[in-house]
Amino acid sequence: MALKTITQSLLPMIIFPSLFLIGCKYMYFDHFSGGLDKTINDLCYPPSPLPPSTFNLTLPEGQSYVRRYTYLRRMDYNAVGPCSVVAFFHLLLDAPETTGMGRTPQEFLTYLLGTGLPCVLVMLVEAHRYKGKQHWLLTHPTFWLLMTQLITCGMTFPLYWLLLVVSRYRMAHGTRERPIASLITKVEAQGLALGLLLGAVLPSAAMVITKDTYATWLWQFYPVFVTAVRALYSSLAPSTLLKTTSSISRERNLREDSRQSGHGSSSQTMLRTIYLATFFLSSFFHARAVWPRVWSGDYASLSDLLVLTKAPASDAHPSIQALSFFKWDYALSYLAFSLGLLWSARDLREVLGMLTSYAMITPVLGVGAATTVVLAWRDL
Repeated sequence: MALKTITQSLLPMIIFPSLFLIGCKYMYFDHFSGGLDKTINDLCYPPSPLPPSTFNLTLPEGQSYVRRYTYLRRMDYNAVGPCSVVAFFHLLLDAPETTGMGRTPQEFLTYLLGTGLPCVLVMLVEAHRYKGKQHWLLTHPTFWLLMTQLITCGMTFPLYWLLLVVSRYRMAHGTRERPIASLITKVEAQGLALGLLLGAVLPSAAMVITKDTYATWLWQFYPVFVTAVRALYSSLAPSTLLKTTSSISRERNLREDSRQSGHGSSSQTMLRTIYLATFFLSSFFHARAVWPRVWSGDYASLSDLLVLTKAPASDAHPSIQALSFFKWDYALSYLAFSLGLLWSARDLREVLGMLTSYAMITPVLGVGAATTVVLAWRDL
């Protein structure tokens, strides 16, 4: 019992806060000490509200990312307003090829978005597990996804998984864990698929393809889009209009019985489709970015794309500084994700199986595909 308390409660309180502190040091402190924040402020000149007479000022493209994002002058012409967020992403999107890394900054942002869908999926799925018994914050994935936009995934995921692991141990103690397919209705699963496609995938594609500042600004709210699409679909789906609370409860009980008897549920097919699509999407973007570099022997470019380094010197190109920041963000978020999944294992054999999956799949298909495989094995 003492060992279980240490591994299920004490160990997470050491590991995940440590990852959070690493993020504070290597993401924020080191990069901002190198002048990354000053660069962003310069791209958002003028940093203070302008007089009304100059509100319609149009600056040449490439010199500033000041735009009328909200049509509120005190926000649009403020150094910590929407412009700073947009400028940060466009340090990669608009990175010139003269930085010494070619198109690597632009390619990494595409890689990050293309392989990052599992991070969105897991929060949406976990909101249904132990529903009514886990910590109330875990039932609001939109909150956590907005936090990833506000303070980055690398800072949010250690906090999320800490709460999730500790909450699962304390609130689910003595509760039989049910398959996720028995907790999500068919309509909810369909809404999840549509929400991910319209709310997350399409806005991400629009930002990368168009490189438009307004598309980048709107992408910051993709968690709201996902939630809105899911809610709209649930409210309009004909099957939900005819169901009462009791009928939905009976359906879930029937799905649990069918699961135990070996027959698939109506929602399980859709969930399998979502997990499979997520796996293939993550694998594709990893293969697209990594395999050509491996085949051509361009290991220097591969290192620029994926290998973590200390924050570049203050005289480095701002796009290189931003690339380093995003690589730390990506690494810390998936490290917390991968470690957090280990606490869903029921015994040491399953832990070793998960670690083996990570070790075998990650080099070939990427960490996004590896975590999706573990998710599917656990949930389906």
